[in-house]
Amino acid sequence: MNKEQALSEQSIDSWIVNHQKELVDDVISLINIKSISKREDSETPFGAGTAKALDCALSLAQGYGFNTLNHTYYGIASTKDFRKGKTIGLFTHLDVVPEGTGWTYEPYQGVEKDGFIIGRGSDDNIGQVIVALFAMRYLKEHQLVHNTLFQCYGMDEEVNMEDMDIFVQKNGSPDFALVPDGTFPVCYGEKGMMDIRFTKKLQQSNIVSLSAGTACNVVPPSAEIVLSNCLYAEVKAQMSPYSRITVEEVATGVKIIATGISKHASVPDDSLNALQVLLSALLATRLLDDSVVSDFTCVKESMDDCHGASVGAPYQDALSGKISHILGKASVENDVLEINFDMRVPISVDCDDVKAAMTKHFALSGFVMTHDHIFPSKYTDPSCDWVQELTRISNEVLHQNEQPYVVGGGTYARKFKNAVSFGTNIKGEKPLFAENKGNPHQCDECVSINSLLQGIKIYIKSIVYLDEKLGYEE
Repeated sequence: MNKEQALSEQSIDSWIVNHQKELVDDVISLINIKSISKREDSETPFGAGTAKALDCALSLAQGYGFNTLNHTYYGIASTKDFRKGKTIGLFTHLDVVPEGTGWTYEPYQGVEKDGFIIGRGSDDNIGQVIVALFAMRYLKEHQLVHNTLFQCYGMDEEVNMEDMDIFVQKNGSPDFALVPDGTFPVCYGEKGMMDIRFTKKLQQSNIVSLSAGTACNVVPPSAEIVLSNCLYAEVKAQMSPYSRITVEEVATGVKIIATGISKHASVPDDSLNALQVLLSALLATRLLDDSVVSDFTCVKESMDDCHGASVGAPYQDALSGKISHILGKASVENDVLEINFDMRVPISVDCDDVKAAMTKHFALSGFVMTHDHIFPSKYTDPSCDWVQELTRISNEVLHQNEQPYVVGGGTYARKFKNAVSFGTNIKGEKPLFAENKGNPHQCDECVSINSLLQGIKIYIKSIVYLDEKLGYEE
């Protein structure tokens, strides 16, 4: 089979149909591993779960004939030595966010249903891990790539991306990097991201504990507080008007639980923070001691909008729009209140200016900034020839006419030169579930099998184009 035949629709489609069951099985095999990134001082620096997922992914790659490398538990599958010659890197991640609550299906028991695969990480980024691997399989089997093509399996994307800092320090950037962690066509810009925390020592109060959120980049779907010196019947009566509030009697007092509507931190509009639900109800009563009312009023008001105004940082620009923010995690332990924000900062705005504005805002209420982690924004000229060609290939396969775009989300693309986020979700595809479930970071997360199969085709054609653009000697 010559190159033209190998790149024909008939050849690619036939191969994909013949390997669809393998794809589904491979995706599910990775979903079934609880691979939450957790920093550890051990031979598995991002935790036992991610290490197990990497072992599984490398085993799959080896089975398909690739060279593999386990390098301090971030992994490489390559067509040849990935450190030699001109290179094209496909950067995916095996780590997932915590499962949270509200699932109808088991989060770590992947299941196929109505053209979708359901399970934590299915759409962020496990399905795309297998898309990249299967595109590489096709290219290898048909000998369509002459330069070095490799896939990198990340372990810390959902936390601090420290794995890619290690990769760049040791290996530099590939000549081209594609990150299948978004929607087709090309994402050419990503907002800056900030993880910023504030704390305050509370005066003695009747709060035994408070907990909201499991990851700072997810709008909390639930929040709970335990109060002492309260009668269960009184609390239940005062909370009865609130449909999203339930009350339980526990050994240490009375627990009040709130539910919200969770969304990814990059798209917080139309979400409902469970902590805001909880505090709005509490502050309408006399259940909290007077000593902490002003503290929790400040916290509640920080969620009054999701575009910076309520935290003293209403920035925006013409390129990427308004800043967005969520209060992703909150806790009270040993009378210390901690609140953790996720910020998505417009591309032209300095994250240090945002940090200064927020620090000033919360200092007025006695909060102290105790942690900040900044990820600078990412921008690639959307008019450059390779971005335009990847867009053309995507639109041709999907019969669309979409344009390159900017997002508030963050991917590994921001870590490399000549790098973009590229699929594999398809704009306008009908979801499996109604609003507020099924998306990345939500309960019942799922991925369309059609989008994965189309993604393989788009990646095959796009990698051949980039390989030709790099040039090679016969």
